[in-house]
Amino acid sequence: MANIVKRYDLVNVPVVDNHFRLVGRITHDDIIDVIEEETDEDMSLMAGVIDQEITEESTLKISRARLPC
Repeated sequence: MANIVKRYDLVNVPVVDNHFRLVGRITHDDIIDVIEEETDEDMSLMAGVIDQEITEESTLKISRARLPC
């Protein structure tokens, strides 16, 4: 979807139902928000940072869990 919006320089993408009636639209701002969220998530995964509370108290075990195998 993001590639199509970029390629054709679209501002909105129509959303239609099974009968091709317009039911809404996706704006380029919505698409940018999703791309930014996915990029943040990917960067966090690459850095070994996750959005979970760390319950482990041992720094050695925490470090070992974040290092690649």
